[in-house]
Amino acid sequence: MIRQPNWIWIESPGEPFDYYYARREFDAASITEAEAHVCCPADYALYANGRYAGRGAAAESLFYNTHDLSHIIRPGKNVIGAVCRRSAKGQSGFILQLALHQNGKQQILVTDSSWKMQAGREWASVANGGMNEVCDSSLRPIGWNVVGFDDGDWDQASIIREHKPWDSIMPRDIPLPQETEVHPARVINCGSVLSPDGTPLIASESVRSAPKRVKYAKEMLAASGNAALVGNGEDAFIVLDFGQRIVGRFALKIRDAGQATIDICYGEILGADRLVNLSHHQPDRLILHGGRQSWHTFGRRAFRYVQLYMRNLDKPVSIESAYAIRTGYPVECAASFECSDTQLSEIWTGAVGTLQLHMHDSYEANPLLDPASRPASARLQALANYHCFSDHALAAKTLAEFAEFCDIDDSWISMMYEYALYTSDISLPRQHYNEIKKRLEQGSSHHSFQDASKLARMLSNFDDAMEWHTRANENAKPADPEFSLRALQQLFNKNDAKYAADLIRFRWEQTVASQTDPWWSAPAGDEDYAAAFCLPIYFLSSEVLGIKPYTFSNQILVQPRPGGLKWAKGRALSCDTHWRFEDEVFLLDIDTPNDFIVALPIDGFRNPRIDEIDLTPETPERRARKTYGWGSTIWRDNEERDPYLDWLETQEARPPAGHQPKQRCRDDKYYIWIREPVSHHVRYEIRDETDG
Repeated sequence: MIRQPNWIWIESPGEPFDYYYARREFDAASITEAEAHVCCPADYALYANGRYAGRGAAAESLFYNTHDLSHIIRPGKNVIGAVCRRSAKGQSGFILQLALHQNGKQQILVTDSSWKMQAGREWASVANGGMNEVCDSSLRPIGWNVVGFDDGDWDQASIIREHKPWDSIMPRDIPLPQETEVHPARVINCGSVLSPDGTPLIASESVRSAPKRVKYAKEMLAASGNAALVGNGEDAFIVLDFGQRIVGRFALKIRDAGQATIDICYGEILGADRLVNLSHHQPDRLILHGGRQSWHTFGRRAFRYVQLYMRNLDKPVSIESAYAIRTGYPVECAASFECSDTQLSEIWTGAVGTLQLHMHDSYEANPLLDPASRPASARLQALANYHCFSDHALAAKTLAEFAEFCDIDDSWISMMYEYALYTSDISLPRQHYNEIKKRLEQGSSHHSFQDASKLARMLSNFDDAMEWHTRANENAKPADPEFSLRALQQLFNKNDAKYAADLIRFRWEQTVASQTDPWWSAPAGDEDYAAAFCLPIYFLSSEVLGIKPYTFSNQILVQPRPGGLKWAKGRALSCDTHWRFEDEVFLLDIDTPNDFIVALPIDGFRNPRIDEIDLTPETPERRARKTYGWGSTIWRDNEERDPYLDWLETQEARPPAGHQPKQRCRDDKYYIWIREPVSHHVRYEIRDETDG
């Protein structure tokens, strides 16, 4: 029988500490595979045999993470351990199961009372939920995570019975966060602090730019083997620029030092004095113990600039490197967007990068102060994610957690419908269908009844679909704000793409211009702010480029809306498109493995003629066209044309008996809609038919 792990912790005398160590030594034979399954209600960092093995964020829903230790566990003596943060919202605890595999046999190590634990006394105080750390490195238990460490004075772990039992904890349903080491791009400023008073809040009048105060400052920008040197004497400061926005942990490698204190301040914006704006939070503090040491924040920070304030130096400090460990949800951009307006292209690129900074274990409204997800902003983030990252797992997890831990709202219903639309996964909405009905029974908005009706149709619940469709029509449609998802949708649906693009430009310029505060400091759940960086991705990809899912099918719809642009090209939903105007001809190239429908813009053409050109290397129909000289015109003189029948007419021949012309086209005021394109790689050309 495989032993079940136990929740373990220790009771601290007096005021509890913020961090705790847990460790266990064990013997292992030669193994082929080793996996550690770990859960903690707050953040933890896992180590084995002195090596960092991974970390996890707060798991209030209690899922476990799996870390591969196959490359770390060795024959003989081993040690596994963790640093765990105390939970601020509930009972703390740590639980682990280590599975070792060898030739079909399995050895299991679990957390129990044989583990040793000790408070992390070097963290003198932590404020803001772990956002400000004060660390006295002289109190760190050096070597605690290697074999042979003397833990005789550590406490035996106590077993906690109140937490959810191990067999009811689910495995993590999204990938573990990705960690990437990022070094600063440059040193912005350095020098002396003229009036040290023990405070880390450096004022411009108290500093003196003095590059020689910090020798070889550029050596700390990379792990080069050399080091920057700060001499003892008056206090010093260094301002680093990472050249990009970072969400992650800041780290220092000190090659040599005496007694000194380093205050680390973070910011997105520099003042005119080239110092970090410190109005939003207090800095971290590192108290050096002398000699060689490494340090990093335990919690995440959000920043572009880092300001180091070094004081009370009794001997020179040699800084080998300063860097960030960027963390985030492991996605890569699977899309692209460019257009004739370089500003819109830059907005799309910037929005994609900013969105990724808000994606970790959930869609975050604020990655620093309040990482909790909010339905309104999460919905917009998911819409953008579908287009640029093609990831669905994070949206599914977010929807499920909202249903379990929050009162669901209208945004949740719309997000659930859009999830089903983009993924064709109806199992999740079916699982939560009763919650949807319950929410609608309490009354809802026009848009939520609309989306719920579409969702009910997807689930073949036609009675509910009809009822909610009727309720949607009965509800008054509220006026949309000037810049919102619904307002932009209405503009694009009215074919007013130019004004919609102008709104996107204006709102983005407003957001950038008003950033006297850092980019992450908007109030949590502020839908307008979330829209500022998510809506450009969604609308530029789905409307300007024109790629979006087609309702109630597995097809996509390609429906570009030029809006005064000369060209646009890019990729979304596994579809590549490129449209442009050349010599009064509109050309659209489409290349996708998916089935699709095309809506071709005819606004501005008096008597449009449409040619459909097969761009695949070889198909039977293309061979026939080439052999017999068929034309490619599928629309002319306001009616659909069959190129085969037009060719027969030139030959003064009749179609074979039983030939049924395809009906593929229909028109409306602004578009010609085409079903069943001739191939998956096709070009459409629209020009005005001449009188001749």
